[in-house]
Amino acid sequence: MSEPVRSFGKYELIERVSVGGMAEVFRARHRESGEVVALKRILPNVSEDDEFIEEFHDESRIACQLDHPAIARIIDVGAVDASHYIAFEFVEGRSLRSLLDRGEALPLELTLYVISQVAQALAYAHAATDGRGRRLGVVHRDVSPGNVLVSFDGDVKLIDFGIAKAEGRITSTQAGNIKGKLGYMSPEQVTGKGVDERSDVFSLGICLWECLTGQRLFNASNEVVLISMIRSREILSPSQALASAGSARKIPSELDKIVLKALAKDVNERYATASQFDDDLRAFAQRELPQNPQSSQASHGSASGPRWLASARESAKRFMQGACPQNASSPV
Repeated sequence: MSEPVRSFGKYELIERVSVGGMAEVFRARHRESGEVVALKRILPNVSEDDEFIEEFHDESRIACQLDHPAIARIIDVGAVDASHYIAFEFVEGRSLRSLLDRGEALPLELTLYVISQVAQALAYAHAATDGRGRRLGVVHRDVSPGNVLVSFDGDVKLIDFGIAKAEGRITSTQAGNIKGKLGYMSPEQVTGKGVDERSDVFSLGICLWECLTGQRLFNASNEVVLISMIRSREILSPSQALASAGSARKIPSELDKIVLKALAKDVNERYATASQFDDDLRAFAQRELPQNPQSSQASHGSASGPRWLASARESAKRFMQGACPQNASSPV
């Protein structure tokens, strides 16, 4: 049974897609334009924190300046009475989290395609400047499978730019809320140190590791143990993790090296930029993945892009349409 449509300022709330510790997400429609959006509304108890709300709006306005095909476009930031919200483009698809929750590793081609797209989005955001050419200083801070969406058309979108920093204020004081996010934080992030773009690289490295293995990299029953694991536990290569689990899947040693470099606990041994991370991923994919000559002129975002990219996007489209039913709401 469908939910009754509710009015919320200039939007109609069609259905609630998800709810978390700080916000609820709706599929909504703009009253005048008819555009369908994903509307994230901050919960009342969180809205009472004035510092959070101020940071939420400041960071969201910065994120509004980001314009990249692999970043979900922010459409509107505002408040209705005392209810604060952010609206961004609605993606018909599934989150990477839901794909991983199927309990198995993802196909190599799909994995490289998705992670490469997110790396490009991060590289763009990290280097973004304002109208005067000044760096915006954007760091996502919450690169995780739940914030990566794959559409039924094979597009990849990174969401939640602009709110992770503000959310960090709240999660640090709310027991339990931080646990799900902790498993994708960098060592410097869990210890409260300052973070830069290399922290996002580490988080994306975790996503890559989990896509290749079908396992959780950092998983523990309590936050203290989880933080200790992130800070000090030796990270097995995907090949080692698969072998330990008795899997017959083989990962090329070159890809193992790429993963472990992204996951270096010492920031100075990690990829310095998301662009460098993506360069190695794309070079590997260009050598190892099948090339589709018929797709060479259809690669996403560039007519001169690598053939594997167009082929991988088509594979992603087939995977999404075959493995994921389209009659359920998109988890954002």
